[in-house]
Amino acid sequence: MEPEDFAHEQVELWPENWEAYCLFAFLGTQWRYGMSGPVGLDFSVLHRELDDLGLSGDDRQRMKHDIRAMEAAALEEIHTKR
Repeated sequence: MEPEDFAHEQVELWPENWEAYCLFAFLGTQWRYGMSGPVGLDFSVLHRELDDLGLSGDDRQRMKHDIRAMEAAALEEIHTKR
């Protein structure tokens, strides 16, 4: 890895996305790896965290959807830099 791999552009985070962003950041150490690098987050850990947050029903599904969207964007970014 190179120092520029850690340079990030500043983006605006809408308040309604704050909880999902915080959970995604917390899951930053929970990536699963394959032969070509990261392949996705460990969703067993995600489900445990959702339980700990007391999320159920639509709130739980919305949070899972948001995490999946950030995971997909992160994977796209990770694999285009290779």
